[in-house]
Amino acid sequence: MNATSKSTLPTVKARGRLIGKQLDLRSLGQAKRIAVQSLTLSSGEKGLAVLFRYGAVVLFDVPVEQEAELIASLTPLVRESVARMETE
Repeated sequence: MNATSKSTLPTVKARGRLIGKQLDLRSLGQAKRIAVQSLTLSSGEKGLAVLFRYGAVVLFDVPVEQEAELIASLTPLVRESVARMETE
């Protein structure tokens, strides 16, 4: 692959968040699921959120404003919330 073709590749912004010790994914219901293994939800126009039962959420192309809304909507599912969310 040359330098010219690299510039035409789309960019995806991803952020990982540890929001608790565990997420109760069964309580989520059928909310905008894209996939079940790993549970993937749509978020906004083109964003995706992948949820893991061990308390992590990985966000792909989710704007910061929608990220806060999504995390807030997951609060009832979180067991043992972390005092400070870790981000990667």
